[in-house]
Amino acid sequence: MADGGPLHTDFQKHIRAISTMMEQLEAETGATVSCLDLILKWFTLRFFDTNTRRLMKALEYLKLLFVSLSNQDYYLTEHEAALFIPYFTLKMGEQKDVVRKEVRLRLVA
Repeated sequence: MADGGPLHTDFQKHIRAISTMMEQLEAETGATVSCLDLILKWFTLRFFDTNTRRLMKALEYLKLLFVSLSNQDYYLTEHEAALFIPYFTLKMGEQKDVVRKEVRLRLVA
């Protein structure tokens, strides 16, 4: 992610950064857990994006992330949950139907 990846202003670079994170998720579980608070903060910021494609890619990553954490019997700390869950649940009222449906699926799963 030498091109700025998640810190770049171009949404295409965000999508590539998320794709890279998805590819590395299983191989880097320890690193993911150790940086989980930062990862959740960054994805929380993505909830305020107006670009549907970037938001859907973020939700796709989060699905994989939470499956991976569950497979490791990892539970969010109180701090991690407080960073993420309130903003995630706000997306249940999202105007874009495709986003709202995806968030509701994640809450049920």
